[in-house]
Amino acid sequence: MARAVAPYLVLAFAALLLLRPLVAGRALYWGDILLYFEPMQQFARKELLAGRLPLWNPYIACGQPFTGNPQMDVFYPGTLLLFLLPAWLCISVNTIVHLYLCGAFMYLFIRRWTVRTAPAIAGALVYMGGAHLLGRLQFPPMVQTAAYFPLLFATLDWNVDRPCIRSWLALAVTVAATLAAAHTQVAFLAFTSGAIYAFMRLWRRGAAAGSTSPAANASAPNGIARAFRDAATTLVRCAPLAAAALTGLALAAAYLLPAAQLIHESAREKMTVSQANRFFADAPHLLAVLFPRFTGHPATRDFWARGNAWEPAWFVGWAPLLFAGYAAMRCLREQLVRFWLVIGMIGFWLGFGISGGLYWLAFYSVPGLGSFHDPARCLLWTTVSVSILTAVGFDAIQLRTRLHGRGPALIGLGLIAAPLIWFSTDWLPTTAPANLSLQPAGLESMRSIAGPDRIVAPANALYWKRVIGDGYIDYGSGDRRAIQRAVNTLISNIDMRNGLESASAYEPVQVGGFAAMDNMMAIALQRRDPSLTRLLEITDARLVLLPRTGMTPAPGIRAETGFPAGGTPLSAWTPTKPISRCWMTRRAERVEGRTRLVGALSSPDFDPRIVTLVSTGDSGAAPEIAALERIARHLATAGRSTYRSDRPGRAEVAADAGPSSAMLVISSTAYPGWKATVDGVPAPLYCADGLVTGVALPPGQHHVELKYLPDGLRVGGYISLMTLSTLVAAVVWRAVRRQARAGLRS
Repeated sequence: MARAVAPYLVLAFAALLLLRPLVAGRALYWGDILLYFEPMQQFARKELLAGRLPLWNPYIACGQPFTGNPQMDVFYPGTLLLFLLPAWLCISVNTIVHLYLCGAFMYLFIRRWTVRTAPAIAGALVYMGGAHLLGRLQFPPMVQTAAYFPLLFATLDWNVDRPCIRSWLALAVTVAATLAAAHTQVAFLAFTSGAIYAFMRLWRRGAAAGSTSPAANASAPNGIARAFRDAATTLVRCAPLAAAALTGLALAAAYLLPAAQLIHESAREKMTVSQANRFFADAPHLLAVLFPRFTGHPATRDFWARGNAWEPAWFVGWAPLLFAGYAAMRCLREQLVRFWLVIGMIGFWLGFGISGGLYWLAFYSVPGLGSFHDPARCLLWTTVSVSILTAVGFDAIQLRTRLHGRGPALIGLGLIAAPLIWFSTDWLPTTAPANLSLQPAGLESMRSIAGPDRIVAPANALYWKRVIGDGYIDYGSGDRRAIQRAVNTLISNIDMRNGLESASAYEPVQVGGFAAMDNMMAIALQRRDPSLTRLLEITDARLVLLPRTGMTPAPGIRAETGFPAGGTPLSAWTPTKPISRCWMTRRAERVEGRTRLVGALSSPDFDPRIVTLVSTGDSGAAPEIAALERIARHLATAGRSTYRSDRPGRAEVAADAGPSSAMLVISSTAYPGWKATVDGVPAPLYCADGLVTGVALPPGQHHVELKYLPDGLRVGGYISLMTLSTLVAAVVWRAVRRQARAGLRS
């Protein structure tokens, strides 16, 4: 028992050493932690403690789905920690636990392929301590999902070698956990390579079984016919594994269906290969595999290579490269070695992006790959490959030479662990937790000026490199000063932490309507185009925050002289036209298609307070042509409306349409899942002005209520609960039946 547990204790100790600043009580803050994940986790914690599921996030991008965001792990078990811990500590604990799981699950997979224990520990150390994972600690869902990569292969091996109900259930649960951990790109890499691995193992197992049967060999066809027969037989044998995978998908349906809906509504499906080719490996980054600081590093404030330091990083130390090379040269006959060598080389080739050629071909030919950024993330395959080949090579050296026994094993483990632990702090910029509560300068003035309306920072891109570092050079000369500097700019989603709703934000999977509106705002600002004032009206942006760089917005926007100049790098501007969360128009024009909408919104004749541009297809609402035609005939002055919202995902409007029909426009992102009632009667919703929500009102006074209740979540939740209930019932029935049989025998 002690010998079985000892490797896991070693890996737990290694995880604590690798993450020693977190163990000491400091908090991750750099990059996407401060700018995205920590504010999002704070919002989720607030909603959960209020007894609500965090469905809709009103604070960013005029409102965006929260449950359904592919990077939000609402249905993952680790989210339960938010009931007990503040957001920063929840991130730290989850990071420590999942980095350990990366090592533990990799050891579990490798151990059945090695004769000795030390090589399996070595491979696990390479996986959990390599720069490809440590460099991504600012992306918690990536590390969470990466933990299940080796577990997926371990359960596949179990199903191939000893198929039973337990192995089948283990595979289904692993698939569900991989998805719920909330990073679809890592899950995609795991599932695609796992499917190939399972097919390969079943093919090989079937071929081995056939070769032992003289009768089968005598009647077997030769050449191509035999290959087709073996492939068909292998596909049949894959059926139980496919059923387990589908069961796992059903278990994760509560996460999967809302996420699929958001990806469909976003601009990600329309991404070009050039847009996806954002961060990739090149010669300087690859030299950093041998010389970790060849390109400098953010930790030493001298990073000089293109892009950033962490996306193409996969430093694993020097000894693992030697062990992996030995396995590639001397153990090539082994099926495991050949498979992972090919996977590692493919990941390496894809990591070069467009310049390598293979990524361009895969982008257009591999289903699903076109929805992801950053070819360098394919280096995860290379990291996994090196980890496994390290174990195989280490094991082979011990078996084939006199370098066996406890002493050489400990020396080998030390040579692997020492560089990983030494360089781990490069990837761990941390701060005192209290620094995460720093507030931006001028916060009270911002609240006073914005009132119940939104702020907007259409020039956020100008601050991105300054805050992250010019070209991602450094983590900041001091963590507190760096955090205060970032907070003062209100870059990205920092405004969420201070309860400010924004018409701009950083969101990797934006609703398509907001992405188009955000681009239009940035272009209008650069050109000082008068259309900027109309866009501010649509998005309910009362306070425009710009860098103090001499930039002046378009006509119709005035400077706020009362905004404090000291301590903040921002200047404040407000539109001269009235701003409100909702309004009514008497005229509606139907415009379909993103290009036509952009053209209509940019037209000098367009006034959102007089005419509403309505599209039905973008928001998923059923077209009501007759209603639109009725509204279009009324050109009288619009009525009055009052907006009230007491919680995210819910709003009420008291509207007086007057003597004729009107279109009520509410400045909140139109998205499938919003339901409206007018005086208690369900009413259709429209996508108004390319982004926000419209409701057609008959004459008179009305009470309009809007609730965000996404059908994808409801259907996915039912599927997940039904699948879970069925599996639990089957396990209980099996246990009862087994106990009954045992009683009869006795």
